[in-house]
Amino acid sequence: MHRHLLYENGMTRNAVTLDPKGFLGDSFYVSSLNGLVQQHFDDDACTAHVNATLKQGTSKRPQPKLIDIPSNITSQYVFIPTQKFADVSVERYSNISYPELLMAALHFCKGRRLSLVIKIHPHVKGDERDRQEQFVERMQRQYERVYESRASISFLTANALFTVTLNGGTLMDNFYTGSPVLSLARGFFHETEAVVYDTDAAKGMARMLDRGELPWPERRLRRQRQEA
Repeated sequence: MHRHLLYENGMTRNAVTLDPKGFLGDSFYVSSLNGLVQQHFDDDACTAHVNATLKQGTSKRPQPKLIDIPSNITSQYVFIPTQKFADVSVERYSNISYPELLMAALHFCKGRRLSLVIKIHPHVKGDERDRQEQFVERMQRQYERVYESRASISFLTANALFTVTLNGGTLMDNFYTGSPVLSLARGFFHETEAVVYDTDAAKGMARMLDRGELPWPERRLRRQRQEA
């Protein structure tokens, strides 16, 4: 019998994820994680860890201290951190592309007169970064409340109405900041109460506002602390 163990960079700084089955939505732990994190949970120790991590202000990588979005949109914007548009975590596990998500968010925010804040992944360089910046510029020509930000991921998740992601590692930043997040792709956490999961971008965003997901309930906050 052949046995194997898969490993990849973890979702927190200097961490490695080991799995006997697969990555993200294929992980061995997807169906059991929500229960596993509740076993032997020490809320005081977990809260101390979360607070210490936030105080360091590093996330998975160093974060800038600048604030480059208008102060009057605090708690009134939808936040989308991007990934590489052709990332395997998107192409393999998501029903939609990042451009499709961004356009769905634009129409959602425009229809509700909300702001949309986008942070391009800091590791996106060269032609890919040019493509994403040009895409955001086209969005800004269609709706004046679209902003591109380079601010700290912790600041942006904490001050958003909610975050939308496909399979970004920034989910962990939502867990640390205890902030509402909608996940639209099969991932490591999509069957847990730490996120709202939906495969339809428009319906998922409407669900966040219209179906009692906000304000973010304590059971989801607790599950985020457990999974951080």
